[in-house]
Amino acid sequence: MKIISSRSNPTFKFLKALKEPKGRKEHQAFLVEGVSFVRELLDQERDKVLWVVLEKRSLTKLEPLLKKAEEAKIPILVLEETLFKELVASETPQGVLAVVKFPIFEDLPERLESTPCCVVVLEEIQDPSNVGAIIRTAAAVGVACVFYTRGTADPFSPKAVRASAGAVLNVPLIKVERFIELAENLKRRGFRLTATVVKGGEDLFSFSFPPKTALLFGNEAKGLSKEGMAASKYRLTIPIVGKVESLNVAVAAGIVLYQWLKDRLNVVKP
Repeated sequence: MKIISSRSNPTFKFLKALKEPKGRKEHQAFLVEGVSFVRELLDQERDKVLWVVLEKRSLTKLEPLLKKAEEAKIPILVLEETLFKELVASETPQGVLAVVKFPIFEDLPERLESTPCCVVVLEEIQDPSNVGAIIRTAAAVGVACVFYTRGTADPFSPKAVRASAGAVLNVPLIKVERFIELAENLKRRGFRLTATVVKGGEDLFSFSFPPKTALLFGNEAKGLSKEGMAASKYRLTIPIVGKVESLNVAVAAGIVLYQWLKDRLNVVKP
């Protein structure tokens, strides 16, 4: 157990760097907050946990978690209250963080070659809670990969990680600088790009998904870019019968993804 009480401590500077996208990218690690989340990591993903970070004043009430970390032989850092508060995003912190290394998916090529296969493309979705929620649903239905373009909220930010309920560890997340290059690459691999539009698309519930589908979801206010729309072979519309103009992008993505899963399960039935 190591106690940190100074902002000039190199380890604290490392932890502080993980609050920003640049630091997370440089160190290939991110922060996770909350008792239940950290406990789940220690139970199921302990090989990905680099440190458990505890607030000094919370040591007594977090003793069971402390023992679990010690049993797993994971290094423990104890921070003074003022330092700990500088690391958390939650308004009601629970006194514990975990430093988690980025997951590595060596089977990504095999994932993309499998059939049926679905990938998700997020284009400039700015709310990290929406990004995390979509990743959570994508992982739940067995999506092979989630790509996200420049302008999309960092999926490893605290809010996105929390909204994903840990799913950021379960599905490959790949940032792309140029959408056009991604679209061309996916097409070469046999994917059919499929956009979701508010009006004028094919009825989602009557659509038969191609064996390899790339589902595109766009910005909360503007939707997909002109490039995204132009690259899409199919456009789908979710029926809305009530007096609502549109759906939240995370809700829409959830409906589309589960319709894809339903279609896939119907195909594989004997």
